[in-house]
Amino acid sequence: MDALEIIETSKTKDCAIFDGHQYRLHRINKQNICSWLCIKEKTLNCRGTLKSKDGKVLDVSNHVCKPDVPASEVAKQLCVMKKRVREEDQPVSKIYLKEMGPLFNRGYDYIEKIPIFPAVRSQLYRIRRKERGAALEPKNSQDILITDSDVIMEDGSSFLLADEDSGSRILVFASTKGRDILKTGQHFFMDGTFKSCCLQFYQLYTIHAELRKNEEADIYITIVPIIFALLTRKNRDTYSKLFTVLKQAGLNPSSITMDFEVAAIVELERNFPLLNIVGCNFHFNQCLWRQVQSLGLVQVYKENEEIRLHIRMCTALAHLPEADIDEGWLCIQETSPQHAKLQEFFDYFVKEWLENSIITTRIWNCYRQQHRTNKVIEGWHNKFQTILNKRHPKFRNLLQALKDE
Repeated sequence: MDALEIIETSKTKDCAIFDGHQYRLHRINKQNICSWLCIKEKTLNCRGTLKSKDGKVLDVSNHVCKPDVPASEVAKQLCVMKKRVREEDQPVSKIYLKEMGPLFNRGYDYIEKIPIFPAVRSQLYRIRRKERGAALEPKNSQDILITDSDVIMEDGSSFLLADEDSGSRILVFASTKGRDILKTGQHFFMDGTFKSCCLQFYQLYTIHAELRKNEEADIYITIVPIIFALLTRKNRDTYSKLFTVLKQAGLNPSSITMDFEVAAIVELERNFPLLNIVGCNFHFNQCLWRQVQSLGLVQVYKENEEIRLHIRMCTALAHLPEADIDEGWLCIQETSPQHAKLQEFFDYFVKEWLENSIITTRIWNCYRQQHRTNKVIEGWHNKFQTILNKRHPKFRNLLQALKDE
């Protein structure tokens, strides 16, 4: 008669193996006697049972199912494999081959019971990560747990500036130096990226500051990232939380260069009434060109010099003094050729850019602006994506990369 063996299942529960049968634990009575039921009780209606105490078999009832020695041996080796994955540093694939390899030589009865490596790979790596103390990848932003060790910097300071979890969660990170620049900086750049954001959040929103070498001469050294925010949405409520946090941290900007995201603009102006928002001229031109494409004007634009000139004159309005924009617009209207699609483009321009109560002419006008575009941030986002070397990285990989910045 075989000895009773107790192994751990994939659900970390006890499983007894005896004479080619596997049993699940049913109950333990006051005398410490364990009652076990055949694992095929439900699938084959097998009523086989086993009773044991202190690792010794007391009683075994008859089974409907036949003994399955290969399945029992594979189950035992799986248990050994999981133990080795927890305790050893060898590659998981090598441990799998070492433990399962000998069973492949025992014939087809064993081979059909052995799980292929891809079928158990995720489970084995999960076991190793858990044993090493690394948290499993959370499913959503609410499941992310941040410990002090996750956000500690080399100088002992915390990288975590804020963790807001009322409604939709936002995480804001900044180094000590970044927080100092936030308080003293005058001109900032803001933009979001989606590719570099972990899947638990919607976007990684970054804020960059202009560092000046000589304030009097108006000479700046460079533009550096200082704030990294993980946002679950891109609506007014989310931006309200973010800008409130930054305002409390000391943000008091004179000007900000950004794209034309309405929700962000509204909340910035609400929090900083004296702020000068500079809309990215590249995005302004991009919006106009997309409208040209949407109206089917591309071919006409290429072939008709007059139409091409008047569309380009619309883009040039951004470079006039703001006080001269109305006069410039009248000039465009007075000299424009008659064309139905061109008139539709003009109607769009009036609605979206001349009479827009949120994105006013003051925002998209770039006359005498030192920084006319947000391209410097897009360049940083592209570089950061190259560093990550993966779209939508795992949360902790992203966090470490941000700390390294």
